[in-house]
Amino acid sequence: MTEKKNTKDFKRVWITLLLWLCGMLLLHIVCRALHVRINANDMLISNLITIIIALAINWLYTKEKIYFEWYGFKRIGWLLVFALIFVIAINAMFKTIPSATSLEISLSPFFWLFFILASATIPVIMFYAILMPAMIHNWQTSSNVILKSLILSSALFSIFEVFILNNMYGGVLSTIYQLVAEFTFGLMCGLFYLRSVNIIVSIFFGFIETFCAVILTHIAPLFGNGIINIIFFLLFIYLVLKITLRPQNIKQIEKDFKLN
Repeated sequence: MTEKKNTKDFKRVWITLLLWLCGMLLLHIVCRALHVRINANDMLISNLITIIIALAINWLYTKEKIYFEWYGFKRIGWLLVFALIFVIAINAMFKTIPSATSLEISLSPFFWLFFILASATIPVIMFYAILMPAMIHNWQTSSNVILKSLILSSALFSIFEVFILNNMYGGVLSTIYQLVAEFTFGLMCGLFYLRSVNIIVSIFFGFIETFCAVILTHIAPLFGNGIINIIFFLLFIYLVLKITLRPQNIKQIEKDFKLN
């Protein structure tokens, strides 16, 4: 009986994601119908509308509380170390050559800072402020619910970033690398939210990573080191999960997100 109830409740997660994707598709169709010219200003407005759609779906249907608590840096100490390693590693795996975007940013830095912030906020709000807690609460009778929800939300995030946003480039190995890198990035966002219980912390990490990606690099991966890059991130994921999701930390997360 409980298993059937969990299966039924878990449909909320998929329906929430489907509604959001439909909202994005509708926004795209409207823009095409109105012949909206795609430029930086339009993309910024589109990002803000996408965030509003996610929040509206959560308010009307999913009804997950978005947390803005703060319990100090002690909870996220290890995550800050891992975040620094991640940002350095992800940028070191790309050729650091000037891009047209970098030149545009130097001309209008305040606009681009706001644009990057909006871009970083979209996945954090949808996948980690709404979907991940929904998975946790609808899966709460299952074992390892925190780990399962974190991994599934990060997997959906990586698929969304690479395939739906059409960020693919290169061959099969490069695509696998992108999926693993995006999964790792999403995992870090989710862990920051789970440990800090403050969505602003996750958004800030997403902003820093996106800011560095836009400012410091151009999308031109070092294809020769693809396998090494993938192995590095897999080991990085294992180490992050091993240290940050210790039993006492999981109990604290369950308490913070009201699973007890």
